[in-house]
Amino acid sequence: MLKYSSSVTCLGILAISCASKNGVDNSGDAAAADSAGGAGSILFCANPLGCNAGGGAGGADGGVVGNLKWTGGIIPLTDALWTQITSDACAGWNHEIEPSPALLEFVVDDSGSMVDKANGTGTHSKWEVTRDALGIAINGDATAGTTGLPNTTAVGMLFFPDMMTPYLDPTTPKTVDQCVNIGAMVPVQPLGVAGSTQRTALARGLATAAPAGGTPTDDAYTYAFQYGLIPFTQTSAGYARFMVLITDGQPTMSFQCIGTGSTQNPVDPQPILDHVNAFWQSDYTKTFVIGSPGSEAIVNGLNGRTWLSQAATAGQTPVSPTCNETGNPSYCHFDMTQSTDFTQALTDALKAIIAAALPCSFPIPPPTNGQTINPDYLNVIYNESVNSATGTPTAQWVVERINPTDAACINGTADGWYVDASNNMVLCPKTCNKVQSDKTATLLIRGGCITIDPTR
Repeated sequence: MLKYSSSVTCLGILAISCASKNGVDNSGDAAAADSAGGAGSILFCANPLGCNAGGGAGGADGGVVGNLKWTGGIIPLTDALWTQITSDACAGWNHEIEPSPALLEFVVDDSGSMVDKANGTGTHSKWEVTRDALGIAINGDATAGTTGLPNTTAVGMLFFPDMMTPYLDPTTPKTVDQCVNIGAMVPVQPLGVAGSTQRTALARGLATAAPAGGTPTDDAYTYAFQYGLIPFTQTSAGYARFMVLITDGQPTMSFQCIGTGSTQNPVDPQPILDHVNAFWQSDYTKTFVIGSPGSEAIVNGLNGRTWLSQAATAGQTPVSPTCNETGNPSYCHFDMTQSTDFTQALTDALKAIIAAALPCSFPIPPPTNGQTINPDYLNVIYNESVNSATGTPTAQWVVERINPTDAACINGTADGWYVDASNNMVLCPKTCNKVQSDKTATLLIRGGCITIDPTR
């Protein structure tokens, strides 16, 4: 949620802005900077190349200096500095953001073909790569310093078939438990902190799933939606909803477990596409689709990548505006089949899905007082919590600007934020995790305001 307000209270604070009180860029004008900042003040410029180092005649230590030391991070905000910030009037504007949590229901293929190898997997099977990549995406990687999905993210998981599916009587409708191990489904719940019951249940599910049997994709996908995602949303509002389907080929059983389960006898995927579309139309649930190696096979005239691409489109998650079901120039799902390194490709796909599902990128709304946005002159404040008695922040951190190409930001080991080419304020993954894991978090975007040196 975005809250808009125009205020005379200056909330711009650290090393990210060098605009004057009227919103004019004075970054290259030392005299103007002295006039704006006054004696004893130091203005910091977000772009050191556009600033004059040193000061003018306005004060003993006034002037503009580059913010070379501000390369990302989260800095504690003291009560004294908060008082100074809120009492320093300027004609700035601010917008408050309340991030919303996400719900991810994973539907993961562990059919018999997942024991095969793929490019870049070495001695590991497709299932082992998938299992490990999902575990890291959810719970993080301690060796890399990443923490996984935010605590408030709701996650559920169903493996399919996770059992030896029946091959007899392929034409008679059956209950879903006869071709999908629904007893092993991990119900949707918020992840919670490291070592929580939900994180442990998901890790256990990944560790115990055993590849075997056919591919009853429709039964698994539909069951996960109806008995995993929907029950949680009926009692927990405010979540953005996503299904994540990961499979390595054609469905080999139709709805109600009809079919032989053999890869040589794929079934029509149209009913699955109908369900994907219906779940979007009725419940605004989007579906991400990952096609693992093996899904490129064409059997009995059915192309695996075609229906997966159609599913991503129906699920409102095409990977690009120009994608299509023919793969020219690209398929619309996350296609792993042409990658020389399945491990890396799957890791990247999961990162892309998480980035799209979690609100770590926020459009910068236009100011309400006629000022023009300059992405270089913005401040971002993370309000960690609010005192219920006074309604004022009890602890605050300033999220500083960081270079978007900085590997430390991209790989999730450093805090910070940046403005992308579309004028969105984007949090580095580590910072996004902090904000998303805080149920009372708000972010304040502040522009057009003189910054204050927090060390003074």
